[in-house]
Amino acid sequence: MKSPLRVALLMEITRGYGRGVCAGVAAYARAHGHWAFELQERILHQTFPDWLKTWQGDGIIAWIENAPAARAIARTGLPAVDLLGERSWLGIPLVHLDVDAVARLAVDYYLENGFRQFAFCGYPGLIYSDQRSQAFVRYLATKGMRPSIFHAPSTKKRGGDILSREKMGAKEQGAIASWLKRLPGPLAVLACNDVRGYQVLMACRDYGILVPDEAAVMGMSNDEVLCELADPPMSSVEQDMMRVGYRAAQVLHQMMRGKAHPHFVERIPPKRIVERQSTDVVAVGDAATRSAIRFIRKQAGGSLTVKNVLRHAGLSRTALETRFKKAFDCTIKDEIQRVRVNRVKQLLDQTDESLVAIARQTGFLSNTHMHVVFKRATGRTPGNYRKSRRQDV
Repeated sequence: MKSPLRVALLMEITRGYGRGVCAGVAAYARAHGHWAFELQERILHQTFPDWLKTWQGDGIIAWIENAPAARAIARTGLPAVDLLGERSWLGIPLVHLDVDAVARLAVDYYLENGFRQFAFCGYPGLIYSDQRSQAFVRYLATKGMRPSIFHAPSTKKRGGDILSREKMGAKEQGAIASWLKRLPGPLAVLACNDVRGYQVLMACRDYGILVPDEAAVMGMSNDEVLCELADPPMSSVEQDMMRVGYRAAQVLHQMMRGKAHPHFVERIPPKRIVERQSTDVVAVGDAATRSAIRFIRKQAGGSLTVKNVLRHAGLSRTALETRFKKAFDCTIKDEIQRVRVNRVKQLLDQTDESLVAIARQTGFLSNTHMHVVFKRATGRTPGNYRKSRRQDV
């Protein structure tokens, strides 16, 4: 029997993100031969295990947060893939989340709901938090906007490991609430992860900030237990951790077979936003427009028309179109189509339903009609969109 490939996994696995990545690695390994894993739980700024110096393995998948860590891996002489993405370390390939795509998804979601005031709450000094904050700032700059970034006194001590910083963050509720209360609203808040989002929601609850009416809050990673325990339940960006792990394992396997991947970087986009009560609001002052938007979102899967929306709002077409243009810079028909296209995306991502069935469920007249509208909105056909989302897993 052929000996298994021995692969070391050096990463944090107590959270949903790490476990999801490991599940993707395992999925690839099951489909491509016999792999044996050396699993070492580690957190940021923790030294690499001594056994790595003499370990007789075949490859390494790891969080690499600094130059000493990169050198420790390079000294093994083994193929390795980085999952953290601090920077390019000695030519070690990187497979990581696309933080710019995360920022685009979150900002566009909030903009489509009428928000114009943005804020980011993270843990300054932690690599992943700073990357997400910077991406948020960059994308908002393209919209001519600047978010407020939370900095608490306790975060002046930069760096440290994730768990200790998160514990420290639990003591910052008063500072978070004071920061939020100083900002003009309604606020669209993005947290660096679900733990930070949970802490923001606790601050809002304890200090009388209404969620989502005064501050809508969104986390990252979609840890379902944490998101559902939050008060109110928290919306979150669902990362494609399985795909990150699968691709990391695929790249490592190619390297173990002798294929070089110098300076290789692949960033995996998020899957979707999982909407819960913490963002269930339309940030528009005009009641008729707000009611029309909610009606569209509720009814867009059926045979909804502009006339139906006008009848519900009790306004003339000219009056409501003017309000839509002011609030969302689109027409009523544009908004109906946008909601339908987003639902098509969700069904393409999450189900194996046929295109005909998806067209029927999302209010399109036919598969052909859905094809035309979807391609106009995304630049891809529904079939190509689904294929591109699943090509690596």
